[in-house]
Amino acid sequence: MVFAAGSAGQPAVTISMEKRAMKLRAMAFSVACLALGVVADAQAMRTTYLWGAFPGEPDRDDSLFGDCQEGSTADLFPELCTAAGAALLSVTFVHDQPIPNWDTNGCSEETPELCETITFDAILGVFISGYTALTADEAQGRAIDFLGRCPGFCEQSPPFIAIGGTDAPTGTRIGGFGVGGGGQDWVITLSFADGREYDWRGSWVRGPTVAVPEPGTAAMVALGLVAMILIHRRRRRAARPL
Repeated sequence: MVFAAGSAGQPAVTISMEKRAMKLRAMAFSVACLALGVVADAQAMRTTYLWGAFPGEPDRDDSLFGDCQEGSTADLFPELCTAAGAALLSVTFVHDQPIPNWDTNGCSEETPELCETITFDAILGVFISGYTALTADEAQGRAIDFLGRCPGFCEQSPPFIAIGGTDAPTGTRIGGFGVGGGGQDWVITLSFADGREYDWRGSWVRGPTVAVPEPGTAAMVALGLVAMILIHRRRRRAARPL
């Protein structure tokens, strides 16, 4: 039986089998990268809560929105009352599960089964538009949110959020807590480095929840795509007639 000679004296059949095995391993690796990337992407979520503001609507229900229209407040707090309008307070949390849209109408002490909650501890940052932002290292926060919505009566409307921290560049401290439901019954206090204080009244409104790829996940997906492209190119070259 005669074999065609390959490189280093190896049979051509053996070399062909080794190349095929390498291609299969490369394809399996790229598919695994893509699959792991898709799974990880689905678990990386960020939810933003707004203080007295409603997503996509110009109307607001916080004290600063009205106070900035008065000359005295605008003069005393130019950092918050700018030419672009009243600053907007928001906080963003990172979590790994979506928020179900359950109906928690009727939540009370007598019906605790309607009051199931989810707690977020991983804070991404506290943001005051046009002024400053507290990073995850500077801010602390906890959000206790209903797993759903309250379209009717609830003793405490979702969410409950407490925040605190100090902005290193400006020395501004922020602290307070509040729930949802509208109105100006809750206070977040801003304490400036020069001694000024502003009691920012309002309530929390749940904003958007978005899926955000983590850096490692994005790299994994990109690596998988590159591997697939290289395999496709090699196949096209091998198919060309000599």
